[in-house]
Amino acid sequence: MTLIDLAPNTTHYFKVESADSSGNSSLGTETSFITSSLPPDTTPPLISLVSVAPASTTAQVTWTTNEAANSKVYYGTTTPLVLGSASTASDGAFLTSHSLNLTGLTASTTHYMVVESKDAANNTATSSETSFNTGN
Repeated sequence: MTLIDLAPNTTHYFKVESADSSGNSSLGTETSFITSSLPPDTTPPLISLVSVAPASTTAQVTWTTNEAANSKVYYGTTTPLVLGSASTASDGAFLTSHSLNLTGLTASTTHYMVVESKDAANNTATSSETSFNTGN
């Protein structure tokens, strides 16, 4: 018998019972085993379907990830965008469908942005820089 969906790094206790065709049964003594730990997660989330819906002084940025991760957008009006000094919007919730609103943007201006998502194991994925234009 194969046991599936057991918790990793956990002690599991069991007894084995068997019976013959006459209905005679025997119950073994309790035994235990420890499941192995899961290998560490070293793979960052995969960012896809990045899109921007700009208005005159705001923009909604959306994207998806292949695993639950948080959301962050770096943005500014210069390129290349320097992440350490760029404006940011973020959400710490671990989701696969991401949406952040950027506010206080300058109207009729080209803005540059990079999206970032980090999974629960702290693996970080960053998109390439893209640009969008705000309206009047």
